[in-house]
Amino acid sequence: MKEVFIKLLLVTLLLVVFSFVYSTEIHAAVASYQPDEVTMEYGTVYTGTVSDLYYDDESLFVTKSTTTQTYKLAWWVSWDIHVTKSSVTRMTLTYKGKSSTDAANDEYISLYNFTKNTWDVVIQRPVLTEAVTSVWRSSNATDLQDYISPDGQVRSRIYNSARSSVGTYYRYGDYFNLEIEYTASNPRITLTPEMVNMEYGTIASGTPYDMSSEDENYFVVNADSTYKSAWWTSWTTGLDSKTVTAMTVTYQGKWSTVTNALWLSFWNWDTGKWQVVLTAPSAVTNKKWIWTGSDWDKIQHFISASGEVRCRVYNSAPSGAGGFQRYTDSLEVSFEYGANRAFTFATIADVHHPGGVNYQQLVQVINDINNNPEIAFVINNGDTASYSKEEEFNGYLYDIAALHAPIYESPGNHDVRWYCSNGLDDFRMKMNQQGYVMFDYEGTRMIVLDTSVFMENDGAMEPYLLTWVENSLSSLSTDIPILLFGHHPELNVPLRRELLAILADYNVKVFLGGHQHTWGHSVDNGVTWAAVDDVKGNSAYALVSVTPTHIKVRKRDAATKITREWLSIPRKKTLRNRLTMGSLAVNQSTGNVTVTVEAEPSFREIVKVEARVRGYANFVEFQKTSPLLWTGTIDVSFYQPSLPKGKHFVEIVATDIDGDSWTLYEEYIWTSTEVTSLWEFASGGSIQSPPTFFNDRVYVGTNNGNIYAINIGTGEESWCFPTGGEVVSTPAIYNNQEQNLVIVGSADRKLYALHAETGSLVWSYTTGGAVLSSPLVHGDKVYFGSGDKKVYCLDAINGNFNWSYQTEGLMRQRPVIYNDVLYTVIRDMKLWYAININDGSLKWLTNADTGNSWMPVCDNSPVVTNDQVWVVKPDYTFSTLHAETGAITWTHPGSDQFSARGAVAYGGIVFNASRKDIVFAWDSKNKSVLWQVDLKQAENDIQYKGVNSGLVAENGKIYRISARGRVNCLKADTGEIIWEYAISGLPEINFWSTPHVYGSYFFAGGLDGKLYALQIPE
Repeated sequence: MKEVFIKLLLVTLLLVVFSFVYSTEIHAAVASYQPDEVTMEYGTVYTGTVSDLYYDDESLFVTKSTTTQTYKLAWWVSWDIHVTKSSVTRMTLTYKGKSSTDAANDEYISLYNFTKNTWDVVIQRPVLTEAVTSVWRSSNATDLQDYISPDGQVRSRIYNSARSSVGTYYRYGDYFNLEIEYTASNPRITLTPEMVNMEYGTIASGTPYDMSSEDENYFVVNADSTYKSAWWTSWTTGLDSKTVTAMTVTYQGKWSTVTNALWLSFWNWDTGKWQVVLTAPSAVTNKKWIWTGSDWDKIQHFISASGEVRCRVYNSAPSGAGGFQRYTDSLEVSFEYGANRAFTFATIADVHHPGGVNYQQLVQVINDINNNPEIAFVINNGDTASYSKEEEFNGYLYDIAALHAPIYESPGNHDVRWYCSNGLDDFRMKMNQQGYVMFDYEGTRMIVLDTSVFMENDGAMEPYLLTWVENSLSSLSTDIPILLFGHHPELNVPLRRELLAILADYNVKVFLGGHQHTWGHSVDNGVTWAAVDDVKGNSAYALVSVTPTHIKVRKRDAATKITREWLSIPRKKTLRNRLTMGSLAVNQSTGNVTVTVEAEPSFREIVKVEARVRGYANFVEFQKTSPLLWTGTIDVSFYQPSLPKGKHFVEIVATDIDGDSWTLYEEYIWTSTEVTSLWEFASGGSIQSPPTFFNDRVYVGTNNGNIYAINIGTGEESWCFPTGGEVVSTPAIYNNQEQNLVIVGSADRKLYALHAETGSLVWSYTTGGAVLSSPLVHGDKVYFGSGDKKVYCLDAINGNFNWSYQTEGLMRQRPVIYNDVLYTVIRDMKLWYAININDGSLKWLTNADTGNSWMPVCDNSPVVTNDQVWVVKPDYTFSTLHAETGAITWTHPGSDQFSARGAVAYGGIVFNASRKDIVFAWDSKNKSVLWQVDLKQAENDIQYKGVNSGLVAENGKIYRISARGRVNCLKADTGEIIWEYAISGLPEINFWSTPHVYGSYFFAGGLDGKLYALQIPE
């Protein structure tokens, strides 16, 4: 007992010292916070949760030390304060707890120093088997600067250990609290009682006005005969509950004797019940208790529609204790509020409307949204249609017309991939919306992006959209919350990291997408990327509440009417860790990369940095060489697949003390003696079609509507011709004695003929639809397809009309002419057409018996040789049709599935690549396989994966580019790989169009809007 007495005396003296040093009274607003979560460092949780630390009520959070020498026990908690760091004038830390033994070493209670990234001990106390309360308080400016993070977080750690003779021990935590005093920046009202309604007991003395200040003038009540005492008070505040940012209640009082705990409650106007917010033990001395709510969701229920607030104070006593009196010295309730009102909207995705009307799943969602008057608007994240058919859009528009709220539409891949013969224009015209939009609502910026890529499955960010975003945000405060929307939430979407770079200094909270047909989310560089479940299969959608304090995303099931909590993201701007490249050196003989990276001074310490090349192979952990610098060398000799020379990127991932990751990508080049990167031309719009080389210039169209001529020697623009729509058409050259023309189509419904030297318009021809196909110049004629579903023949010299043939779909790819017959693939249910070029009459039409789902598989340019038309069928098989009849004459045996971009012929050999990245060569006469080469080095190898790029044959060689930019050059006669080269150092898939080779030049266009040029061996 003597030892225990001495320890208690030491604790008392310690607390007296702290109280004496920081005893200055500061008159300011006050707030009290409960810990957010517990993070274990040493030991394990034995019983209880973080909620057991909320109140001084002997409900215990019990942790167990490590069970081997040395015996340690450490955990830490965090609090997020609701005000700015600069407004805090004093902070108080209170911990109450005990130990299973008093023989363990002292407990060290620390605060995290965000300036030094260290734990600073503020309380050292002996462990006791009896509960002891320890308090640390400070108004010192240095302490406030160090112990509060820039975005308002405070952390405290409790650590101790034990000698081997003590062994395993337990810590019993009862109460852990942070209290601050601050100068309120938001408007604030303070309420004290003016009346009370007695529920249990009677008034002994005093009036409600005695509770207006802490002056020991008490409002005293007697318990009733059942040993209960309860009264409640109310106020008419005039508050708008949708603007409240924080609520604090302060209660001070005492009891005539020890009783059961006090329950302080507020009336919940939604549930119609009293809701306890604070429990406090009784005491015979005057004590103060504070509770603060800073999550709008948890406090808005306490304010009625008319602004009424009710507060109740209740406690009881065991029957053996008898009657008691409760002395209330003060009761104060304060509310803070701002200018922004809470609002709710809905996000839907993946409707996949089948056509017709009254689509059940969509109707369920619409009715459910209509029954919620709180929903201000709806954002549709795309895949509205199943196969981009007109009847599907019509059915959707019919059903969605019943929606009461306004809706913003963005396209998904299913809206622009199948039967949209006019490309994105079909979606825009049907929806009567652009597909991307930016608007403000109650102090929040909404950015709806179009991540779709015409005729493709995966997504991308258009370069011109990034420019639009950047320009639109130039005058926006960086504290305003930003919410992003689009169909594709995946991390490998091209230009996604460029978008994040633009938004790095802004308060971006979340990207909400679809595409994955399930709920899911990840966090990248502090931004949450979330996928919303589908309407199609689950009648699901997201309910998003933007409140004065948080962004809450909830899962809603329209069929079962069940709402589930999902994401909670603070509204205020949180600071993010950042990495900067110090140095990057490439060993040109081995390809090994030595990197030094700087972790900018951060408020959450970086504890690990690791890196790898090109996003595969294991990470290499870097060494910390100074407080902010990390260095390491990446050995690429063991990489599988092996790393070719060319452009690559280093992926650097830093992990902070919270376990959050922060990523940096840095491009570099490993030079080759065979292949040289000449230049990259940034066009401002994604490139989806091959460029064309002619007379020392390369011509290319982009999705920003421009046609460019680029000087082959410098990579600089020679001229630019703007059209009125996307250009996904490969330019054709008409080489005439009078003048050389560049002929190309645009989504503005025109075919253009431009002067090859100057870019001036020579002629244009307007069709009834978007001209998305690549024109073919044959003799003095040009052949092309249009969104009006016609195949046209014009005079190349002047654009005069010769003939057109009406099909049932879009001709997207360049056709082939063989023996005066035009062979082409049309995006309809029949697919294969042969048209006489002399008069435009149909020679034959072959029905592929395809289903909707696989129609894009067949969208390729056919190869015609030896009277055989080589095509990919809807089931991914490779076949030949008889050039005269259209009858299927042969199909490649086996289970191989082939590329959608089709084959290429050279020297009597036909080449094509399978979906498993195997290049095949067939004898065009007898269809035998001459050779096959597997480009990938393992089944899970994604580096050679080609999304939709076709093969190119030139000078006895076959060229192929993968989606991630690996270029292979193979011998046409043997399949031997001559060389490999990485054309770009991008972490995302980027190359979906077929490259162009001319002599010693290799060109490839990317979804990043760049045209890449290589010098290659002839």
